[in-house]
Amino acid sequence: MDKYEYSLKLDQLKALCLEGKYEEAVKLYEQAIDADQDNMEAYSSLAFTYKKLGDKTTSIKYYEKCIKAVKDGNARMNANKSLLLDRDVKAASYYNAGAAREAMAKIYQEKGNRASARENYNLAIKNYKTALDNADMQGLGEGRKRIYQESIDRATKQLKELSKTGKKVAFKSGIQQIRQ
Repeated sequence: MDKYEYSLKLDQLKALCLEGKYEEAVKLYEQAIDADQDNMEAYSSLAFTYKKLGDKTTSIKYYEKCIKAVKDGNARMNANKSLLLDRDVKAASYYNAGAAREAMAKIYQEKGNRASARENYNLAIKNYKTALDNADMQGLGEGRKRIYQESIDRATKQLKELSKTGKKVAFKSGIQQIRQ
């Protein structure tokens, strides 16, 4: 499946996911990735589909591949001066990396891995801020910038909540040790 075929199948993929036919969607996303190893959207969507199937380990694997595709794409843009100035593409790619990081943070949080959750929330915030900076440099519309800012705010709130919960757990653990 080439990029054009993948874009035509997006509606079909969304419908499959809405219908709960995740196994079928997995096959199509894998075909899209086979056709284009840089398809960050397919990696991210595949990760989300695996999360819906309950396979959080595989979900994290594909979110990490999404982030790698973003990094590789940005490295190519940085190496090519004519692409370097396309801040719109850079903003979108950093936003995608942030979204992948935020999704991974939630998975780690659900698994009780607070350190990895915290690390990924921090990285998501950094990616969202870079997306916003690129959007400002490009003069992108207020709607896009608002989405980036809302993402920063949401991830920051999640990070603060995670920290509050951690302090309560540490405090309770300390009290239990004192009592013993």
